[in-house]
Amino acid sequence: MNKKPTKVYRFALYGLSASGKTCLLAALAMPRYPHALGYNCTWLPASKQDTHSQEWLKKAINSLSRREVPEPNPIGEEHFTFEYDLTGAEHQTFRIELVDYSGELVNPNISDSELAKSLRKKFAEMDGILVLGEAPYRDQLGHLSGHQKTRDAQAHKDLYELRQTFSLLRGEKQEGAALDTPVVLLVNKWDRYSDIDSAHPEIEQGKLEDFFKSEPPPPHKGLNDELQHSVTKDNFKAFPVSALGAGEFVRLENGDVVERPKQVQPLNAFGLEDAFLWLAQRRDAIDLRQYQNNTIKNVKQCQQEGKALLNRFPPNSAQAKQVQSVLGQCRKKAFYYWAGTVAAILALWLTVETTMDLWNYKKLMAAIETPNATHDALGKAEQWLTNYTTAPIFRHFISKGFVSQDDAKTTLSNLQGAKIKRLQQKNEDAFRQIAARVTENWQNSDRLNELLEELRKQNAETMRQKRLALEDRVLKRLTELASQRDWERFMAAYNDKMRRKNFLAAAQALQSRQSDERLEKLKAEFKSVVVHRIEEQLERAFKDDRLREADEILKKYAQFPPELQQAPGSEEYDIIKALQHQVAERQDQDLYGDILKYRDREHMVKYLQDAPLQTMKKEVSEYKTYLDKTAQTATIPNLKLFVRITWQTYEAVGDNNQIRVSLNGKNVISKNNVKSQLNQSTDIGTSRGFSAKASDIKTVEITVIEDDWFGDDDNGKGTVKKRISDLAKGYTLKLKTEGKTMAKAFIQIQGYPKAPNLLAWHDQR
Repeated sequence: MNKKPTKVYRFALYGLSASGKTCLLAALAMPRYPHALGYNCTWLPASKQDTHSQEWLKKAINSLSRREVPEPNPIGEEHFTFEYDLTGAEHQTFRIELVDYSGELVNPNISDSELAKSLRKKFAEMDGILVLGEAPYRDQLGHLSGHQKTRDAQAHKDLYELRQTFSLLRGEKQEGAALDTPVVLLVNKWDRYSDIDSAHPEIEQGKLEDFFKSEPPPPHKGLNDELQHSVTKDNFKAFPVSALGAGEFVRLENGDVVERPKQVQPLNAFGLEDAFLWLAQRRDAIDLRQYQNNTIKNVKQCQQEGKALLNRFPPNSAQAKQVQSVLGQCRKKAFYYWAGTVAAILALWLTVETTMDLWNYKKLMAAIETPNATHDALGKAEQWLTNYTTAPIFRHFISKGFVSQDDAKTTLSNLQGAKIKRLQQKNEDAFRQIAARVTENWQNSDRLNELLEELRKQNAETMRQKRLALEDRVLKRLTELASQRDWERFMAAYNDKMRRKNFLAAAQALQSRQSDERLEKLKAEFKSVVVHRIEEQLERAFKDDRLREADEILKKYAQFPPELQQAPGSEEYDIIKALQHQVAERQDQDLYGDILKYRDREHMVKYLQDAPLQTMKKEVSEYKTYLDKTAQTATIPNLKLFVRITWQTYEAVGDNNQIRVSLNGKNVISKNNVKSQLNQSTDIGTSRGFSAKASDIKTVEITVIEDDWFGDDDNGKGTVKKRISDLAKGYTLKLKTEGKTMAKAFIQIQGYPKAPNLLAWHDQR
């Protein structure tokens, strides 16, 4: 489970009018196709953002859901604020607060110097900056209306103005980068420039780099360089982004031409999350660097900031280890502080030590002079004298002025002589006590180890044989208990793996352990049980449509050591084989289902490469051949243009019509003396064969002239410009004279490949 974000990253959004800010903000809050790298971004409408921001964004979402162009955000001093949760590929969640400052860039009441100060202040306050610039139309200006050409030219002008605005940051500080803040340039509406490969973001990133390097340089290059030189090294990056996916141009009732998304449920967006994830990671890197450079100045602050920064990074990550290293330095500084305090205490302790030394010496002298002193009392006296005479020079420093080292050694020699006899008796008593405690703790390995250490410390020669015999018994018992404890630990770990259904780990644990009678019995039980457990898992996976999980379970079974898998001929072996076939069938069916849904070459190739059973190989191969023939780069031979005219008005009726049909300006069908009758159809003919690509655009022009006694009459004329693939479907062209429809011509490209029928998936039976 992801940790709840403790850091809220504040990002500022800049971009001029029509750069796609509204669509970007709305797209982040709408259903979208999953990101190829597993990134995800979710709007938090119930967060602390103001009600006005929520209502504005909801209106924009509703407009886009109806494929309508949303209203732009108002230009003014009010800033819209939104919050999102962003999840990266490593399951790390970032809480983002996105603030729209775009209105400040076009505020006529702000001078250049004031704008520069405002920008610098916002850069310093924000965790990251996003600047939007719309992408140009790629190789399409010849096919756009005048309005759209004007929009493209305006975009070039806007980008230059945006570049001038951010150049003010450089004017404030000419040496080096302006600020230590991460900045990204979002080249929005990337679908205008590129046929986006959503499954491979790195390809689109490469296209963007090539776009910046193109000749002549695009205006985006200047903005890219300006932003890059306005921040410190490694803190700028440009991203290609398509908030709404591929668009289309439509003409409104008022005559305006607008661009709207082709698909909205869900959006076919691209690259929305990448820039935000990069900004958050760069902000973490900057904060980590600043924390490392400014550490240990204040121990308490260092520890507080370090703990807060540590919560941002995954455990055991390189960043977390760096923070922990700095925290370690803080702890060392704290240690040195306390060490000074200890030194002061040490002086006091020496005074106390001297007082205690004199009291202890007086006490031991009394014990030595007492005839019936116990062995324990003499032992304590000897221990104190031994410690006193062997202590380092800094110990008992003051006491040695009262009791010299030589006096202490003489007293120790006298004491040891009196102690030898008592020591022998004590050792014998101690051995008998240890032997009794061994019997009491026969099942307690920890206590037996302690008693064994006590035995080895006994050095009474009279008890040597008995001591060695008891040591041998204890060692054998410890070996038995260790073996028993090891088996219990193994069984606990094994049962935990089985309980968590980690059967592969359980099998590997069985295989890696040294064989004995208990293990062989457990292996036989495992082989009998695990197949039925796997069968239960797969039944639940099939029921919940978790096919990938089912496949992984069977793959892990295949990794079992051979001796722990069922041999052919057994009932369990047949169960595994049946389950493997069932998973293969479901995988085959799912891959074919994608073909029926998308009907594109990518899914055809994926099926032919990955489908385990190849059940529908014939149908898929035939449809792939059809797609190859009609691909944009494929030339289709022996195409013909067919024309049929239906006469619509009385004025078009006549006996001597001359009909001319041209294809891309070349006359391909001519027919004279054509009789036209009201509401009747006349086949004009079919052109000679020609070759073309499905994407080739052809212009078909048809003219009808009636030759009578009073001169030539115009019985209609019409022109259509369409792709070969569209003309192959058939098209009805109105033939008009002075705005009146005289006839309708049905035109069609014949010889165009027809799509084969894709049957419903069926099994191999």
